[in-house]
Amino acid sequence: MSLIDHHAILSAQTLSGDAAQTAQSKINAGMSLWKTELQELNDAEEHQASALFAEGFLTLPAITSSGSSLQITIGACTVLVGRYLSYAGGTATLLASQAAGVLYLCNDLTFSTSVPTTKSYMTFGTYVTTGSGVTSFTLSTGMLLPKLVTVTGTVSNINIPDDVDYVEAYLDHSAIALFEVDGKLKLTVSDTDAFTVKELYTGSVVDKDSNYANDPPHQRTDGGFWYRIDRLAAYSYAAEPNVTLTYTRTGLAIAT
Repeated sequence: MSLIDHHAILSAQTLSGDAAQTAQSKINAGMSLWKTELQELNDAEEHQASALFAEGFLTLPAITSSGSSLQITIGACTVLVGRYLSYAGGTATLLASQAAGVLYLCNDLTFSTSVPTTKSYMTFGTYVTTGSGVTSFTLSTGMLLPKLVTVTGTVSNINIPDDVDYVEAYLDHSAIALFEVDGKLKLTVSDTDAFTVKELYTGSVVDKDSNYANDPPHQRTDGGFWYRIDRLAAYSYAAEPNVTLTYTRTGLAIAT
């Protein structure tokens, strides 16, 4: 559905041969109006980001704590709290004698040990403390943001045996990408006159580490797929012993 109408930006007063004092008042009023309108746009963008993705870590920081101090050292990280924020690193002091303490990061990059009431915030982590030190600190889970990913590769010199004139194999691209939501797969061979290619074991995507009877599972997985290449009957092994496979797979992966 498309929007029928849009938020209307108010018009500033026009200047037309005004006296200096009048012109100054109009300019000041216009500047104030522009700030208000820009603030509304910024607020709307932050609300949209929050509604779509909520608040949380984009990249996780390193945490250093000690049993003899309530202060923790925090490494650099990036977060989403209405907008993208980059934290350069620093320290935070936790409350003493907490069995289930919570540390919050506010949108001005300050920390709070109680739920903020005047600032937007995210849950940074939970902790356990004694009267004088930190027993444990657990970061909140990073955000799972999807991104469209395309992986492309080539497998050269695939030998097609003379006795059966076909080969079946699993292509593992898990080191490049793991797909959470599958898209499309394209397979091509270097000589379409002599060979054909197809995907084996089509169907819904399963985790490559599933405990199937076959390893990898006989199905398209998040980290790879099975293929079969056949040599056409009109071509001999001596003439066409090898072939090159090129693949392109597109889908949604988790942003890192």
